[in-house]
Amino acid sequence: MAFTINHRKLSDRILSGSNLFRLSLLILLVVLSACGKKAATPAPVVAQEQPSSLMAQPVAGAASPAGALGPFFPQTGSGFTVEPVQEQAGYAEASLKMELTEVARLSIRDAAEDPATLAAFNNSAAQIGGFPTLEAGSGGTAILVANRFLVGVLAVAPDFAQTDREYWLQQFNLAGLAGLK
Repeated sequence: MAFTINHRKLSDRILSGSNLFRLSLLILLVVLSACGKKAATPAPVVAQEQPSSLMAQPVAGAASPAGALGPFFPQTGSGFTVEPVQEQAGYAEASLKMELTEVARLSIRDAAEDPATLAAFNNSAAQIGGFPTLEAGSGGTAILVANRFLVGVLAVAPDFAQTDREYWLQQFNLAGLAGLK
């Protein structure tokens, strides 16, 4: 019994005509099925979004009610869009986008029940807008308003510099936030 050997390369046979279509369809199905799978538990917060405990979500207690912090975020304008991402009791977060690309995350956290965070600002010599300032991990800057509210800007884009973060911290309604009870 004789076997005939086809001298065409395996890659030529796979990539020919209908085989290429079948391969593309198979790859597409694998990718789509992998994207559609749901995790059994909620995904952890990505380190890039929360680089430090300073930018963490609020502790339980006498936090500001949900919806109370949103009005103090910067306004959309000058080619930038501020889109709310999350708001709950004691915490609000927004995405800062330039031409549909996220460049930073903005947040306000009620730290009234978090003495460790409040104490971190006690020795801060740096100030922005008259409020004590700390760097929060790499790419994050936070200020403490009225010894209670932690206002933060976290760079998402690699070219969103410290000067950009300082500028956007000053775009929050800090005086209004300081008056919030």
